[in-house]
Amino acid sequence: MPETVVLKLCRSCNEKKQRSEYTPYKRAADGLYYDCKKCERERNRKRFRVNRTYKPSPTRVKTDLDRMKDRANDAVRFAIRSGKLKRPKKCERCLVDCIPQGHHHKGYQPKYKLDVIWLCRPCHSFIHRKD
Repeated sequence: MPETVVLKLCRSCNEKKQRSEYTPYKRAADGLYYDCKKCERERNRKRFRVNRTYKPSPTRVKTDLDRMKDRANDAVRFAIRSGKLKRPKKCERCLVDCIPQGHHHKGYQPKYKLDVIWLCRPCHSFIHRKD
């Protein structure tokens, strides 16, 4: 029985090539990248040549407040996983069915780290914009 070869059209060079000449890509419908490996390599080379002098800015140094926020958010996450806190199914402000986010309305100090109100994303963003 003859073996059939499945070909795919490269969107850059418009040539039909074998599936083995494409990089795997989970998001694509057929599981392969849109450009063949040769075109992809050439595109990456051009991009590197153009951006050769680009240097990313140094990362921001975390402040004590940032670390306190991280610890408070981690404490809420851990409390939810361990069952100490229960995430409701509704926003406490607008009562919309959603997966609410915990808002530390009294601050991030260790004594308030688990004192949160549960808000939907729009309400949570609105409260942070107000501050």
